Amino acid sequence: MTWTRSRTMVAALLAAAGGLLPACETGANGQPQIETITVAAQDTTPPQFAAFVSIANGSQRTPPTTAGVTGFSTTVGPGPSPGPFTVFTPGDDLAILVNASDDESGIQKIEVLPNEGHSSCGGGPGTTSGPGLGSLPAAPGRNAGVATGDEVPRWGFGGETVAVRPGDIVEVTMRVTDNFGNVSTGSFRVDLACNP
Repeated sequence: MTWTRSRTMVAALLAAAGGLLPACETGANGQPQIETITVAAQDTTPPQFAAFVSIANGSQRTPPTTAGVTGFSTTVGPGPSPGPFTVFTPGDDLAILVNASDDESGIQKIEVLPNEGHSSCGGGPGTTSGPGLGSLPAAPGRNAGVATGDEVPRWGFGGETVAVRPGDIVEVTMRVTDNFGNVSTGSFRVDLACNP
């Protein structure tokens, strides 16, 4: 498995995930304007997030998609996904883009942690277990650099790409932390089928 942060892949995902992203506003000078919030005195709710997951080349096997649709894409949120998803691709990138928001304190950190196993394609995808939330490093806690009344961005974005091939089993854990240290987590699994 190889995973990288790819500006090209993130740009492609931003274009493809239009419905997940907030509308981009422009200021008086025509430059993009970042939506900000004023940090509240307290924040006891976890941040919200949606992850757009995509493989451009191949086909989804389970859960089934519309016949004739090329590739695979889905959106997952906090908690476990409805997968595992079984997808065939002769070889491509599994791309993950996370869009997070928090209305009380803003987003501090987005973590996308892929774990990959591989089995020979003689018997189809095998099984493996991923890192699970227990092996994640400790959450960062409260951001000491952010105080009540500060103006901070409401949204945060993060992503990864994972090069995949038939037989791979990819488990991804996502964790989003707001500036008060509240955490939302999610996970999903994609099994790469050996045959279309």
